[in-house]
Amino acid sequence: MFNDALSASGINPANTNLFSVFTDDFFAQHEKAINTLIADTGCSVPCTLVFGNCRFLNCDNCSNSIYTPGGPAPFANGQLCPLCLGGRGQSVTEEECWNFVVEFNSKGFRSSKARDPKVEAETFCRTEFYERIRACEYAILDNCNECRWGERYKPIGLPEPCGLKFKNFILTAWEKI
Repeated sequence: MFNDALSASGINPANTNLFSVFTDDFFAQHEKAINTLIADTGCSVPCTLVFGNCRFLNCDNCSNSIYTPGGPAPFANGQLCPLCLGGRGQSVTEEECWNFVVEFNSKGFRSSKARDPKVEAETFCRTEFYERIRACEYAILDNCNECRWGERYKPIGLPEPCGLKFKNFILTAWEKI
């Protein structure tokens, strides 16, 4: 049908790159529509990316990790510090909350990993989140849905760039952990 329309307009479909029939205005409108879809007020939902072992805080509330009389922390004599457990510090995880379009229905999956049985969700967002998604330890997807509240997912492989003319968006496949 599309080839018939091209032939009727005098264009040889065999020698035509399908994207060459679209104007730059078409691609600009497509990009604008996708940006509206993934905007904070569009179809996106808050998702929390969690990064582990990013910082190690020193424990300044204890003296040599064990209580000493007159020491700075109020825990029983001879006991380990309840904050650092005698390790003189604690690992701190960092979290960031971003809005992504999340798909839990496998019929809507579009990434190259869509047929992988481990894939339980896909996210769609701008490429600016590529490095953040790669670096995250896990994510809590769809913080608005009480059925999925607190469920943890880890990315499967790398996020995949996608888009028509410009690869300004990424799809990421996630598995439940």
